[in-house]
Parts: sequence; C-alpha cells; structure tokens
Amino acid sequence: MQPNQPRHWNNWIAGIGIVKVAFAVPHFVDDFLYGIPEEFGLTNPQAQVLGGLYFAAYMLAVVMAGRGIRASYYATCAFGLFLTAALILRHMEGILAAEPYWGGLVSEGSIIGLLVSSIALAAVSLAALRSSSGDENP
Repeated sequence: MQPNQPRHWNNWIAGIGIVKVAFAVPHFVDDFLYGIPEEFGLTNPQAQVLGGLYFAAYMLAVVMAGRGIRASYYATCAFGLFLTAALILRHMEGILAAEPYWGGLVSEGSIIGLLVSSIALAAVSLAALRSSSGDENP
C-alpha cells in the first residue's frame, strides 16, 4: 500500500467487490438458462471455463486491491467498466420494456444490482488510483 493511500478506498473496493459477486452469480446462472453462451458461439462447458477464469481473475484483483496493491485498481476499474458496458448493451433494452424480462423481478434485480455495483466499483477504483498517485502517474 502506498504511504499516501487511504485505507478506506481498499475497504470500499473489497466491499463493493463482494456485493458485485452476490449479483453476478445469479446473473451468470440466468445467462446459461437463457442461452447467452450460444449467442457467442460457445458451448456450455466452454462458457463455464471462461466464467470460472473470469471470476478467479476478478476475485484476485479484488483481494489485491483490498491489500492496497495499486496495479489492482486498474484491474478492478476495468472489470467494473467491462460489465457496465456489457450489461447496458445486452440487457437494458429488455429491462426497459413493459413486460417482465427473463425470469422477472429476480433476473431484473440481479442485472440492475450488477450494473450499479459495477459502476460503483469502477468509480471507487478510479478514486483509489487518484488518491494513490503520489509521485507516480496513474
């Protein structure tokens, strides 16, 4: 951890990172139920391996951020921005429609919770980068 890095940013990243997983896992299951891997030309086993690698890399970045490792703030920001873009591009039209989307309230709630937590993770990661810049350039 950088000497000028306030510890609270690390705690925020870790906390938001955990909340994000609580929304990501149910959404991940929904993706399989509604054929998202096939939309990308993936079989379920291929998508499961990629999903496992994604979650492992994501959790590693969150743990490293919780320990104050500055490089991980870039990774957590990228994970937040990636999912924000993916969720908006793939799901927002369906959620904004009049009828229930996918499984209804639970599916919509997991997408909205994942979107909000992804935006929050990116924002807090950027704040951590700014406050940890010190003598270095982010």
